[in-house]
Amino acid sequence: MVNNKYNPCLICGKDIRHYNKDGKYCSRECYNTVRWTNNQSLNNHKGWKEIISKEELHTLYEKELKSLLEIANIKGTTVDTIKRRLKFYKIVQRNRKESYHLTVLTKIQKRAKKIANGEYVSDGTNRRVYTGLMLENINHWNCERCGKLQEKGGINLSIHHKDKNNRNNELNNLMILCKSCHRKIHHKMNFEDKLCLFCGKMFNGYYRRKYCSIKCQQHKWQHNRKQKQLSPATIKKLGDKK
Repeated sequence: MVNNKYNPCLICGKDIRHYNKDGKYCSRECYNTVRWTNNQSLNNHKGWKEIISKEELHTLYEKELKSLLEIANIKGTTVDTIKRRLKFYKIVQRNRKESYHLTVLTKIQKRAKKIANGEYVSDGTNRRVYTGLMLENINHWNCERCGKLQEKGGINLSIHHKDKNNRNNELNNLMILCKSCHRKIHHKMNFEDKLCLFCGKMFNGYYRRKYCSIKCQQHKWQHNRKQKQLSPATIKKLGDKK
């Protein structure tokens, strides 16, 4: 007679159908839930609930809307421990989208509080500073390069800093440009006259570029590869011949 009776799992109640007939759990997941709760229980670890309680974590995370890093810094622990507390206390963790919107909202709220208290001081990088300067001192409001006028109800003109320094808001350094001209100037500013590292030829290229052409780049790569393959003795012989 074949015994078709199976022992039920202590967690989910399913039949245990694997080779271990005396087993108590049907899968690794059920076993891990028991092992995790037993390891983190108050009897085995006295300091488990001393770090943060359920009420305190609920107020900090859900009412005050603090991030996991902020709570960890307040309690002097790591983010992983706070995550484990959320799982143990059955508090739903925020997803990435919710956490991103929350960080943006907190930044806006902090800045609004500083402005209300008079603590916020602009360092010169704010666009309102140099736009205000241009509106006060310059009557015309058109592109200095192509002569494009400001559209009604639109923002098609911008202010360009000639020396690439946003903090230098002197009138000599500012220039009114349309979006297309502004993009073209910034694209040209990234190009400069440079020496090719292989042939020594002067060329005008992107500031990160090292070679005047792809051929020079390939020849340099092949040259380095040959040098690596040669032994130090052969390199010394070749040097003596030259």
